[in-house]
Amino acid sequence: MSLLNQLFSRGLLGAKCKTCLNLAISRIKLLQNKRQLQLNQMRKEIAQFLQTGQESIARIRVEHVIREMNMQAAYDILELFCEFVYARVPILESQSKTCLNLAISRIKLLQNKRQLQLNQMRKEIAQFLQTGQESIARIRVEHVIREMNMQAAYDILELFCEFVYARVPILESQRDCPRELQEAIASIIFAAPRCSDLPELLQVRNLFTSKYGKEFTSAASELRPDSSVNRAIIEKLSIKAPSAEAKLSLLKEIAKEYHLQWDASITEAEFHKKHEDLLDGSNKMRNGAADTRSPATRGSHDLSEASEGHPIIPSNQYQRNQSLESARVSIGNMSLVSPDKAKLSVGSQNEKTKDNAKIETTSCTSDSMEMARIALASAERATAAARRAAELVNVKQ
Repeated sequence: MSLLNQLFSRGLLGAKCKTCLNLAISRIKLLQNKRQLQLNQMRKEIAQFLQTGQESIARIRVEHVIREMNMQAAYDILELFCEFVYARVPILESQSKTCLNLAISRIKLLQNKRQLQLNQMRKEIAQFLQTGQESIARIRVEHVIREMNMQAAYDILELFCEFVYARVPILESQRDCPRELQEAIASIIFAAPRCSDLPELLQVRNLFTSKYGKEFTSAASELRPDSSVNRAIIEKLSIKAPSAEAKLSLLKEIAKEYHLQWDASITEAEFHKKHEDLLDGSNKMRNGAADTRSPATRGSHDLSEASEGHPIIPSNQYQRNQSLESARVSIGNMSLVSPDKAKLSVGSQNEKTKDNAKIETTSCTSDSMEMARIALASAERATAAARRAAELVNVKQ
C-alpha cells in the first residue's frame, strides 16, 4: 500500500499503477485469510475464558477481537476500491500514443484532401480573373487564404503530435508537464476544439486534462500569459478577416501562376477604397436638414447664435433705428428755428415716420406671405410622399 501511495503522490498512472493495484489486491486477499484464522482462534479463546469464569480476561480480549473485525471489514472495502480503480485506470502511455498516432494519420489524409481543394479553388479564381469577374474573385480569395492558414496550422500540429508521441514515456514518468513539452502540449490543447476535423485531438486534450488538471487546460484555451501556446498556431487559427494586402498579393500570385495578363489596378483601388460608415447616417441627415431649413428658422437660429457673441441687427430693425435717429436730429434742430417752422418740421417728420411704418408693415407682410407659401408647398410635398408610400404598401400587400 505504501508503494501505491507513492505512485499516486508522484502522479504516475498507467501500467505501473495497474501493476501496483494488482499487487495490492493480492496482498489484501492474503491478509484477509490470515486475519480470519486469527479471529477464529481469538473467539475460541474468549469462549474458553467465559466457560472457566475468567470474565475479566474475556472483557479485555474482546476489544482486540473487535479491532481485528473492523480491520477485516476495512480491507474488504479497500479490495473493492482497488478493483474498481484497477478497471478504470487511464493508461496514459498507451491511450495517448494511440490517439496521437491516429491524429497524425488523419492530419496527413486531410492535408492531401485540402491541397486538392486549394488547387481547384485557385484554378476557379484564375478563370474569374480571365473572364473579368473580379468581384467574385475578391470574395473567393478570402476562402483560399483561410484554407491555406488551416493547412499551415495542420502542418505545425503534425510536428507537435510527432514530438509529443516520441516523448510520451517522459510524460508518464513525471507529475508536472516538462518545460520542453509545454509549447507542444499547450498548442494541441488550444487547437483541439478549433479543428473539428480532428476528433483525436479532443481525446488527447482530455488525457492531458486528467493528468495536469483543468487549470492547465484553461490557461492554454484562454491564451493566458503563461500558456506557452505557439504564436503561429494562434494566428493561423484566428477568425480575423485577411488584410487587403494579403488578398491582393494572392490574386497576383494566382494570375502569375496561370500566365494571365491581368490589370490589378481596379482591384487594388477597390481594396484601398474607404467605404462609408453607415452608422454616421443620422449625423449626415441632421446636417442635410440643417442646410434645407426655412429662411425664417435660419434667421432665428442666427439671432440665437448672435446673442452669445456680438448682436446681429436685422435690416428692419436697422431702418427703424435710422428713422429714430433722424427724428432725434430734427427735434434737436427745432430749438434753433422759429415755432412756426418747428411745427412744420415736426409735421413733415411725422409724415415721414408714418410712411416708413407703412413701408415696414408692407415688407413684413410680404415676408410672412412668402414664408406661408413655402410652408404650404412643403406640406403638399409631404402629403404626396405619404400617399405614394401608402400606395406602395398596398401594392406589396
